[in-house]
Amino acid sequence: MKVKIDLDLQPFSTPNFVRLTVDGDASKEGYPIPIKDLCPETLERLCEQFRHDVFVKAGKRDPELDRPKCV
Repeated sequence: MKVKIDLDLQPFSTPNFVRLTVDGDASKEGYPIPIKDLCPETLERLCEQFRHDVFVKAGKRDPELDRPKCV
């Protein structure tokens, strides 16, 4: 017998700002910068890094890596 249960999950919270790294040391948090002040390319890189980190932390392969890329 198989049972399927649907669960409602809350999405990850979206940050309001990022912090600068002080002297190249990520453990030292620097000045906060609102995400609205970042360019779209920087936001994209931060989102890609977050996605990568989530899959690594979960020990899963990102399915995006197996999707064909359109040119």
